[in-house]
Formats: sequence, structure tokens, C-alpha cells
Amino acid sequence: MANELEPRASHVLPAAVSAWISGRRARRESPEDVLADLGLCLASEASESEEERWLRVAYLVAECRSLCRPRSRPASAGDTTATDAARILAGASAVLVLVGADASESSGFPCFPSPAGARPVDGSPNLFERVAARHGLATPERLFEMSSFVANPAPLYDLLHELRRRECVPTTCHKLLAQLERRGSLLHAYSANVDGLESAAGVRRVSHLHGSVRLAHCCVCRAPADPARLGAVADAAHDGARAAELRCSSCSHELNHI
Repeated sequence: MANELEPRASHVLPAAVSAWISGRRARRESPEDVLADLGLCLASEASESEEERWLRVAYLVAECRSLCRPRSRPASAGDTTATDAARILAGASAVLVLVGADASESSGFPCFPSPAGARPVDGSPNLFERVAARHGLATPERLFEMSSFVANPAPLYDLLHELRRRECVPTTCHKLLAQLERRGSLLHAYSANVDGLESAAGVRRVSHLHGSVRLAHCCVCRAPADPARLGAVADAAHDGARAAELRCSSCSHELNHI
């Protein structure tokens, strides 16, 4: 019986699916075991044989495999063009987006130095290097280290002031994400940027992988900070005053910095 599935369904089932099902059956698993591993459940008739249940599982796996397979890109002599991308998105019903620095470049929001040393064309220090130097930090990376922040939060607050005061607006890329979400085809957007311009454009299905200058929370209990208090402390740090530590009002942990 273990070999009956392939001949009966070989005209519709991919060979990879048939081989996978055969492997599970060889381990003496049941159709229900496979469905449970996939997080699925199918109702079956009492008169349905085990072979018929296996066949239903095979069809289901084949269908899931087909739906999860990425659509092929249009043939192109070189890189995908904006026209190609527009055509792909126009016909897409489920879009997952990874947002990088290029999405915000035209907004004027500064990017963190790359390994190659991104800086103004005249060779002068960029924003992150200037803030780090202003507070006696050896490298811009020190601005984001927890040990530096706990010892003296002023450098990071000063940087936050510099970033928040920039009147950057969502770019065409951010507006496209919002349009995809309104259309119902955006599964989720994962942003490596801290400018928060996805949210400013109205995108709700977004995760900020490195945080956002528009949001802050307690280092311990994750309670959100009051934006007005955060802004006041950031402004004070920029004006040269050693910033008063902004502490969480929801917990009393010794490291409850915000």
C-alpha cells in the first residue's frame, strides 16, 4: 500500500511531494501526524481509507508548496527596473518588504556610517561622528552601546535631538508601502531604518528592527516613554547641559533608563 500513492497521483503531484510523502509513510507516520506537524486539521469520513487520507494530504501539501513558491521575475537583460518592479507589485497579492536606507535617502534623513565610511562629499565628519566627538566618544558606534548610555545618556539624547529636529517627510517608497497596505496586499514591512517614516506615511504593519526616533521605552520593562519628556531631555543635552536621567515611571529597576 505504501507505493500506491505515486501511480494514482503521479499525473498531478510533483515528484518532490510524492517522495516526501513516501518518506513520512516509511517512518510509519499517519496522515494525521503529518497534518499536525503542518498545523493543519482535515475532517475525514468514517468510510475513508488510509490511502485516501494520504492522497488528500499529498494534494494539500502540493497546493501549499505551489502557493509558497516565489513568482518568477520578468526576463530582463540587466537589473530589475522600476517598470519591472511596478508590474510585479501590481499583480502581487501578498508582499513582504524589507526596508533599507535607500528608501529614506531622498528624505534627507542621515544614514549611519557604512564600513566604507559614509560621509559628506567634502570629507568632513558626518552627523554621527560630530555628535560622538562633541561628547568625547572615540567612535560613533559608542553612541549606541548600552554601557555608554547608562554611564552618560547625554550623547544619545543629543543625537536624538539632531535627528528629531529634521523635518523629513515620507518618500515615494514609504507612500507605496501605505498604498500596498490599503490595497490589502502588504503582509508586513521590516525596517532597518530608525526614521519612523513608514509609520509617518500611515503604514501600520511595520516592525522597526533598530527602534525609531519617534518612540522610546524603558530598558527593563519596555513601558513607553512620554514623547514630551523625551524631547525636553534631548533638547537639554544638545544645549550642553548634562542630561537628567530619564527614568521609567512604571518600574523601579536600577537600570530603568529610557
